[in-house]
Amino acid sequence: ASFKNNKQSELEKKHLHKEELRKLLSSISEVKELPAAILKLPRLSTFESCHVLVHEKGKPVGQNYLAYHGENEETKLIAVQNFNSLFNLVKKSKNKNFNQSLNLKDDLAVVGNFLAKEIDLKNYSVIYLVSRNSFLPPDIEEQEEFQALSFFLHPLLLKILDKEKNDLKKEVLRKSLENFPEKISIKKNQQTIFTNKTDETS
Repeated sequence: ASFKNNKQSELEKKHLHKEELRKLLSSISEVKELPAAILKLPRLSTFESCHVLVHEKGKPVGQNYLAYHGENEETKLIAVQNFNSLFNLVKKSKNKNFNQSLNLKDDLAVVGNFLAKEIDLKNYSVIYLVSRNSFLPPDIEEQEEFQALSFFLHPLLLKILDKEKNDLKKEVLRKSLENFPEKISIKKNQQTIFTNKTDETS
């Protein structure tokens, strides 16, 4: 009976953990919030830093979002060549466990061992990685946990990246209309919903 209870409590733990993951990840609306959120996951909370690297296919640079435990997030750019070499390296690895002998110190704020995993989306390539900034290797449970995270990150990234791209397009369009040299008014049901000139200048 105790074996049965153990099995049941293991299943309950797994279910609770999945719910925790879902809750935390569904609270994220921008990619830059993701590294800090990953470090808050109970089973990954012993890690010091987290990077989420995103490259929109066809673009010359990628974004490098990073967070340190309890500190602010940062965003840097990463050259596409560096991104691609890291992506291919991670993709070829079976256990996704790396050490700092890699020549990536300009792009990655990591010391010692780190875990990294790639996610290949239709329009984007993504790498997420965590580091303890020590030479202590991650244990098997942490490795499994880290790998399983991609299952939750995949749909989340699809949603967020598409939204961010659309928001950027809308912002560019709005700025273009605002700066258009002629007066523009957009009306819907006799109500002006947009105009690029204020009353004083009309």
